[in-house]
Amino acid sequence: NASTAALNAMPMRSTSRSPPATARRVGGEDVGIVRSILLQFTPGTWDVYDWGVHTNPRRFSQCLVLCAMVLCFDVSAFFLKYALWVPPSHVLNTFRLVLWFLMGLPAVNGYYV
Repeated sequence: NASTAALNAMPMRSTSRSPPATARRVGGEDVGIVRSILLQFTPGTWDVYDWGVHTNPRRFSQCLVLCAMVLCFDVSAFFLKYALWVPPSHVLNTFRLVLWFLMGLPAVNGYYV
């Protein structure tokens, strides 16, 4: 099966679903269990970003373009809110901005590389 072969080829992190032996009880809850559940949603490794803005003029201009794009996004969010008469506290604004933020994370990561 091709999908099984693809999954076997990808590097994975092994996790243990059992509570750790050193779990402390605070307020009737296992801190170790809560910590292990929260760690399931974190990446296996953290990437360190060094943008190197001042390394050369080309890289400086690339970072300026990225900042200009972020500022254009902020202005467009403001004007869209104004044009559609959506109050700032409306849940649609929050949902739209969170959605754009989550879609922008991989894009900025790809722009960095």
